[in-house]
Amino acid sequence: MVRSLRGLLFVGLIGVVLLLTELFVVRAVQHTPLPVVVTPEQAKEIAAQWIGTKPMIVRQEENQTVSRHLQERGLSDAFRKEASDPNKPLVMWKVTSGETEVLVNRQNGQVEGVRGATIALVEGSQAEHIETVRKELSIRYGLDHLAVSSIKNEGPDHVLIEFESGYRYADLREVILAELDRERWVAFAHRLETSVASRSWDLATRADEATVSNRFDWQAVTQIGGGYLNLLLVACIVLAGIYVLWKNGRAERRPYGEAIVSGCIALIKWLLAPTLVGLFQALAIGAIVFFALTLAWQGRWPWKERLQENGWLEQQVVAGYGVFGCLAGASTLFLWASAPLGAWVSDLQAQEAIALFWWPFLLPLLAPLSAAVFEELIYRKLSAIWLRRLFKSGVATVLISSLIWSLGHLLYNVSPWYLRVIELSLLIGPLFFFLYRQYGLGAVMIGHFLYNSLLASIALAGAFGSYMSLIWLLLPLLLLVVKKKGLLV
Repeated sequence: MVRSLRGLLFVGLIGVVLLLTELFVVRAVQHTPLPVVVTPEQAKEIAAQWIGTKPMIVRQEENQTVSRHLQERGLSDAFRKEASDPNKPLVMWKVTSGETEVLVNRQNGQVEGVRGATIALVEGSQAEHIETVRKELSIRYGLDHLAVSSIKNEGPDHVLIEFESGYRYADLREVILAELDRERWVAFAHRLETSVASRSWDLATRADEATVSNRFDWQAVTQIGGGYLNLLLVACIVLAGIYVLWKNGRAERRPYGEAIVSGCIALIKWLLAPTLVGLFQALAIGAIVFFALTLAWQGRWPWKERLQENGWLEQQVVAGYGVFGCLAGASTLFLWASAPLGAWVSDLQAQEAIALFWWPFLLPLLAPLSAAVFEELIYRKLSAIWLRRLFKSGVATVLISSLIWSLGHLLYNVSPWYLRVIELSLLIGPLFFFLYRQYGLGAVMIGHFLYNSLLASIALAGAFGSYMSLIWLLLPLLLLVVKKKGLLV
């Protein structure tokens, strides 16, 4: 086992080096050290000038077309270093209240768009309306040159106008869209657009064209199908767990260990969304974990005995760090292989979750911890038992479980949309199963936690410039300290 751990740690070290090389040297995919200058609360205050005191919902909106365009040409950093470019509309807070929507620039707090509100009343002919809007937009954005590039009449009194400022950067152009409804100016949007097509006619482009030609949204169907599959899996866990509890109801051992672990997971889930709805969701997740633990060990609770075994916890922690490195290396190699084919990944989605969280420093701890325990327990431990019995094949067990797991990761900002499905179902999922078989459930849980925590910490550092959350990478070592003090036995 010692020799095996040494090999795992060596491979893991190579994986970490590959990940660091990607982050700081190669940058085959988008890594966005884009500070969150305007917080969601500040965006609400700015949007209140248009919305008033009504309840508001804040979400982040990224101009993915422009981000990908710059990433393909290796110009992301150069674009942001230009004195005026950080104020161009690339990442915004979308503040909505009912039918009203306000876009607030995340970098300077400027209102980049409004929809669903009467911005102004204009009088005169259509030409006079357009000229009035052009002058107002020129003043708002400090543009010396703003010309009409297109006018589209949607009806006798409904006009869509496109203005162009003349700004150019790497085949990008700056436009402002405006909408007039009779004498009401009802919407405008300041944005960057690509003036030429993306150079990569890749799988995503082909998928988009196929969707248009066939009028069939494969992404939506896959999301729905994945949701139903995971719901079916959860239902089976709950029903089977209830049956096992009923069958073993008179057993001497009470499921205190399962209750404690599931209660902790429920608490973590509620801390991630401390609302009434979040409470019900947390209780549901906690119940699923409880029944999953009940099924996984069928009334036995081996953890106390294993913790008392000489060297078991140490092996799990050390192997966990090795698993972490293997995941980092495998994911990096996959991205390096897919980037030349036109794959694009944004890390701004993680920045959104961090900025909207009530204490960003805690997110790289809580979210990875709950995900690692829940996903490894369901998709590795239970799947290895159930699917193997059902299909009588180890390969089928690994591939089917990995596919179902991957279908729960379809909401990432990636292109093509199925990139994560390929990565998780054909590479990371089978790798997890192999490492689970070799080193145990605790090792893959720790490795999963460390990898997700590192990615969240990188996003936190990019958003707020703080690297303090990297301290969570040392958390597994605390288990060894606690055991040494005798608290775990």
